Amino acid sequence: MRHWQYEIEIALQRKMIYELKQGLEAKVKLYEDKFGPLDIPPADISKSDVVNENTESTKVEQK
Repeated sequence: MRHWQYEIEIALQRKMIYELKQGLEAKVKLYEDKFGPLDIPPADISKSDVVNENTESTKVEQK
């Protein structure tokens, strides 16, 4: 591929990403208009929770 072909490919990918982003933002706006804001905090998974889950699953496997 020539250098300009890569530039065209990158431009097309950026356009597609931009269009997907616009579509998602529009869907979120429609949802928020209908149901209210999406103020969902990210899941808080601490390392200790993961260790506890692994320990419990190990205990179950040993039975």
